[in-house]
Amino acid sequence: MTIVRLLRSVLAPRPASRTRPRAIRLAVEQLEDRLTPSTGGVLDPTFGSGGQLFSSFSNNWDGANAVVAQPDGKIVIAGGFNPLNSKTGSDFLLARYNADGTLDTSFGSGGHTVTDFGSSGDNANAVALQPQADGTSKILVAGMTASKKGIGEVALARYNANGTLDTTFGTNGKVITSLGGSATEWVTAMAVDSSGRILVAGYTNGNPNVSGDAATVLRYTANGALDTSFGSGGKLITNVRILVHADHSVGIALQPDGKIVLASQTLDSAASAWEFITARFNTNGTTDSTFGSGGVVTTHVGNSDEFGGVAVQGDGKIVVGGSEMGGSPFAYYLLRYNADGSLDANFGTGGTVAVQAPGGFPIDVRSSEVVIQADGKILAEGEFGDAARQYNHLGAVRVNPDGSVDTGYGNGGWASAPFGNADVQAIALEPDGRLLLAGIGYPIGISRPKDVFLVRFLGSAPQVGSFTASPNPVPSGGSTTLTASNITDGNPGATVTQVAFYLDSNGDGVLDAGDTLLGDGSADGLGNWLLNVSTAGWSATDLVFAQAEDSDGVFGDPDPLTLTVQ
Repeated sequence: MTIVRLLRSVLAPRPASRTRPRAIRLAVEQLEDRLTPSTGGVLDPTFGSGGQLFSSFSNNWDGANAVVAQPDGKIVIAGGFNPLNSKTGSDFLLARYNADGTLDTSFGSGGHTVTDFGSSGDNANAVALQPQADGTSKILVAGMTASKKGIGEVALARYNANGTLDTTFGTNGKVITSLGGSATEWVTAMAVDSSGRILVAGYTNGNPNVSGDAATVLRYTANGALDTSFGSGGKLITNVRILVHADHSVGIALQPDGKIVLASQTLDSAASAWEFITARFNTNGTTDSTFGSGGVVTTHVGNSDEFGGVAVQGDGKIVVGGSEMGGSPFAYYLLRYNADGSLDANFGTGGTVAVQAPGGFPIDVRSSEVVIQADGKILAEGEFGDAARQYNHLGAVRVNPDGSVDTGYGNGGWASAPFGNADVQAIALEPDGRLLLAGIGYPIGISRPKDVFLVRFLGSAPQVGSFTASPNPVPSGGSTTLTASNITDGNPGATVTQVAFYLDSNGDGVLDAGDTLLGDGSADGLGNWLLNVSTAGWSATDLVFAQAEDSDGVFGDPDPLTLTVQ
């Protein structure tokens, strides 16, 4: 902040109706943000502690590998539970939170439940809601368990709304599936189709019929039996050969027509580097030959491409996210494909978008999800270090439907929060547009134990719908009343607390540090904010701005108005 701006902000006259003194605002809100309009991406002060929380369920480590938002605003996470000296080793962890971030004590035992599949290596990597005919939803959790021979198998469980295992599903609420032989199956993602069938994606290694690691999909009926109409007896070992890099190395998404999209990374042998690979399958598990070459598309955009998520838009276009980890410049990549697998030329540059993290620091991706808002904007998670590499910044980048960065979101398109040591493992959109990040870590200043963390960002900002001046034109040396009205705010429970009016002093047509704060408006109780200003010394034609702030401390886009002085 410049000294001129600070003095101007402190000394500018304030209407008597203002409810908060400027000195308090300077201390806690960093006035720079007032001139940085937001379209969301600010930590939600109504959630946890300042928008983030940690939950410890054991004396060793707990982690969230997946998160989903219920329609009622409650939040469900799934992951791992591994206390010291446990007789069962690591187990499935499932927990539910209220909308404010407190644990939902009506769920399980004090808000969480732990499920043992009989091995010392149980871990949940995916969670989904399965709508029921009565309007409620069951909770599905998928992961991995180790057999008595040490071979990884698919573990699937279904829970009732209160956190108890649903005994009508599988065997007492659990299903364990082996691919046979000595193959180890790793579960990375899950989806539920419009018929309630359950698709579990992952990869297999050690299968005698497959060289290397291959992406796999298993499909179950709504009640947990293998769907024999899919693949081979409900199991599909695909022709997609991948390179494993994390728990979420394979992502799955369903098209509106029911076709199945898998995405990951593979080896570009010519370049000796990683590249993105995307494949599509028909609803019965056969390869969709209308997509790419033999149902597969590979795309190389950086030095070494690391997969980070896949989603399908309502129009059927496919969005794949990931990062560049092979060298500078480090960037987060988004790619969008048409229905036939060709890159969408109307997205970014030739179908690809590269976004650098604030400061240009390396970006890592861990989740298996990219999410798409109702308005077509795309969100993808990532994490990056600070300049001193002392702690991580966990965050998400948002781009517009054409691939341009939504610069009003967070900091230049990135919503982020600093942590001591943490990995983002999952991302989810709440029904009201707020964004959730979940994972495992510990806060700054703490070293152990590692715990579940959740971060929530606001998805919106207050916007002025109508901005007028009366009179306009204004007689030379006269005054006019500025009125901002029809102000909307998509942040749940938020109210407009102030509207500030600015004069475009430097004439550049944008609200910035070179402009003059005319004053803060007074509310008339009818949804209007008014400020009477003198135009003495103004130019013949001037640009003024109205900018709203809400009770969450979020500033909206400045609304411009041309004022004529005669």
